[in-house]
Amino acid sequence: MKYEIITPLLTSINDDGSVDIDGTLNLVEYVIDGGVDGILPLGSAGEFTAFTFEQKRDLLKAIIKKVGKRIKVLAGTTSLVPQETVELSNEVIKCGADGVVILPQFYFGLSDDEAFEYFSYMAENIDGDIYIYNYPARTGYNISIDVVLKLIEKYPNIVGLKDTIAETGHTQELISKSRLVRDDFRVYSGFDNQFTANIAAGGSGCISGFSNIRPRLWADWVKAANDNNLDEIHKYQKIINKMMDIYAIQTNFSNVCKNVLKREGMKINTKCMLPYDNISEDQIDRAFKILEDSEKING
Repeated sequence: MKYEIITPLLTSINDDGSVDIDGTLNLVEYVIDGGVDGILPLGSAGEFTAFTFEQKRDLLKAIIKKVGKRIKVLAGTTSLVPQETVELSNEVIKCGADGVVILPQFYFGLSDDEAFEYFSYMAENIDGDIYIYNYPARTGYNISIDVVLKLIEKYPNIVGLKDTIAETGHTQELISKSRLVRDDFRVYSGFDNQFTANIAAGGSGCISGFSNIRPRLWADWVKAANDNNLDEIHKYQKIINKMMDIYAIQTNFSNVCKNVLKREGMKINTKCMLPYDNISEDQIDRAFKILEDSEKING
């Protein structure tokens, strides 16, 4: 299996809160040039909760057209209205998305039976590939491995899962047990520093926030993994471990990344969704200091 890095794409936002499509497309070109294997627009890093159905649809269609099959597009289509998730998913799949990424229902909480029912509804009504997005720190629900196994045994269009969870043991168990049901099921880690653990367990790679700002570094790490170059794998692991300090700078990681890109010359707006739009110059300076220190690591 070829390991991959998928970028959970930031969204450039205009001052009035609308989507800046042109600025977002600038970032699309940047990460493609950097060598990533795919993008996930309108996930957590893309601040998907800030936008209307129409705004999300228009942005995703513009991104799909811009990419033109150069890399994968896995579209974030989650809505608290299940019918909207289905409608948006089918629209973007018709436009050429390679798949859709869907969170479980949140706010009200879920039992395992309810999670199975929810994703069954999605699988039965979406005409394309579905990736489950497990992010218990944000949804309040950690999808059980038994539920995943039941789903992938029944629905061939549930093809993968993004596991954004601190406990790597959950991801490792999910990888090993899912392989017994479907050897083509893809499991990605959602935290940057879990890439090595993911591939060591037989996973597919990472959907990594840092690949927005350092796509070439990430592409080189993935190449080292695909080449089985252990020294390089370990080097990049240490670099990313240091970069993880950036997550502690601010509540909204996307805010930090947009400001890093802007200061480095990208034509992207730094505005973020309400109320996560405040950041100081000192915080941006701290991010650059962490990047500088991490990029001095040679082995």
